[in-house]
Amino acid sequence: MSKNSVKTVKIANDDAQPLHTKGQKSFNDLVKKIELRRERLITWESFQVEFHRKYATQLLPAREALRQAHIKMVYRLDEISLGEKLSKAERNRVSGLITGLASRRLREQDDARLEAVHDRHSDAPFRATEPDFTPEQFALIQEALAATIDEYNAGIDAEEEAERRAEEARHAKAQHADRRKAAKEAAAKAKRDARQQAEDAKLSMSVREIYRKLASALHPDREQDPDERVRKTTLMQRVNDAYRKGNLLQLLELQLEIEHIDQRAINTFSEDTLKRYNKILREQVQELDDALYRIEFEFASGFALDPEFAVTPRSMGRLLDEEIARMQSGLKAVNLDLKMFDDIRYFKDWIKAVSRY
Repeated sequence: MSKNSVKTVKIANDDAQPLHTKGQKSFNDLVKKIELRRERLITWESFQVEFHRKYATQLLPAREALRQAHIKMVYRLDEISLGEKLSKAERNRVSGLITGLASRRLREQDDARLEAVHDRHSDAPFRATEPDFTPEQFALIQEALAATIDEYNAGIDAEEEAERRAEEARHAKAQHADRRKAAKEAAAKAKRDARQQAEDAKLSMSVREIYRKLASALHPDREQDPDERVRKTTLMQRVNDAYRKGNLLQLLELQLEIEHIDQRAINTFSEDTLKRYNKILREQVQELDDALYRIEFEFASGFALDPEFAVTPRSMGRLLDEEIARMQSGLKAVNLDLKMFDDIRYFKDWIKAVSRY
């Protein structure tokens, strides 16, 4: 269903009562907030399809191609380092490049051959771990601990025992006070819960009343005309979906759509009704905010973005394109370097230039 087919639920200005009450203004404001968040969610949902398609078909292959090119460069650098045309300083620079490239790729994926090349050029193996304690060291630690425990046990005297008993008495008194406090808090909470349950029941009844009226008006089994039965069946599916989600605004929109209520009925909602409706609408705003936050947080986390970065479909689309272009540019540069490495003069100049960074 297109957005244009949805009738907007809004309390309109009336010649007899041009100024809205606080409840009416809140109602219109909440409806507007929901509409804006709906639009953002629709935009995100549409964008996600294209984003994931481009991510899978362009970014991931480009990233893997660059990874393989870097591995190929490690092996080529290793071959050149074994030659006789490099100075000691140049070999050290080559080893530094090999360990840097290899370790970065090994953190992404295990590769025994690549790890062997890394370890041959590095002072520290890639999988280096801290050595365990020797048996002698472990025995010394145990001996020190035992001596400390013996010393502590020997130091307990009558004065410490008296202090322990006094502490137990203070603890018992504090426990008694805590139990009294907890009992009072539990009683207060029970009252609050009872009030909240009563309020929730009223809110649930508000949504249920609208649902029952719509279900009564749209029940397809009562319709004789085949075409009208199909239309009512579709509408009833939307009603059931909105009711299942507790979506008050959609239920009101459906009432408008089937002309079950008119603008005058909306304009004359009582303040008590508006109070209940506004509470439900505020919850819907929060639910939409939560949904938007989850989407935006997922994108921000996936790209390790700065918290200040404005995550929008446009900014994420631009970021994805930039990342794809960066991978493709990097791959092109690595492949060009690999072709030129056969020229030892080019290679020496390349080593010197790269080592500056």
